[in-house]
Amino acid sequence: MSSSTEVDENKKKKQESFNAETASLIVKNLAATFASGKTRTYEWRASQLKALTKLFSDAHQQQIVDALYSDLAKPPLETVAYEIAMLKNSCKGALKELKRWMTSEKSSLHGTIRFCCHLNHSSELLQLVMSWF
Repeated sequence: MSSSTEVDENKKKKQESFNAETASLIVKNLAATFASGKTRTYEWRASQLKALTKLFSDAHQQQIVDALYSDLAKPPLETVAYEIAMLKNSCKGALKELKRWMTSEKSSLHGTIRFCCHLNHSSELLQLVMSWF
């Protein structure tokens, strides 16, 4: 195989879109993480919320705006106000409530986004449902 062919194949691999094989691998990795018990701790859950907040920080804001404009023709101001700001505020609210949610059966956060949280203590499964109003 020639060197230019290898370069072309590598470019093609990098440009491939998300597919079923990739999704399956992600699900397997997530299931293994869950099964390990790692996700049970407050520290792990809080770190995930903080990482999600950081993902939507100013450093990545333009990439998100560009992607939503490209994919959905969503105006930049709408993206910043209704997607980025709301998600960051939701994560901050979830961080404030996380300890309480981990000890109670049901809780809700009122506002634009309503959370319903149920912790099944026998399997340590946390279900989080968000509905937009």
